Amino acid sequence: MMIADIVHAATTLNPGVTYTTAPGKGATVNIITWCIRMKKIMINYNCCKCGHAITDKDIISINKKLLGPRTKQFMCLKCLAAFFGTTEDVLRGRIEDLKDSGCPLFK
Repeated sequence: MMIADIVHAATTLNPGVTYTTAPGKGATVNIITWCIRMKKIMINYNCCKCGHAITDKDIISINKKLLGPRTKQFMCLKCLAAFFGTTEDVLRGRIEDLKDSGCPLFK
């Protein structure tokens, strides 16, 4: 994603606010941080075991729930299930349970 795309996304999502790409990276970094915090853009992650692209936010969230909120390496659902000695279906069920219980990682 290009910086211009992020600026466009930020201004589209919050039309009353003006964002600039002024000289220096501060403004751009703040926009990126805002977009990530507001979960308006998805950073592309790859599984640290098999390299598979992780495109589902719920898989990132279950990684954070099971491995810790500060984890920087994520696994796809298949590798995560193998790591914990369970099945993908069990993890999918756990994701649904956590969503239903209102876990903030799954909003």
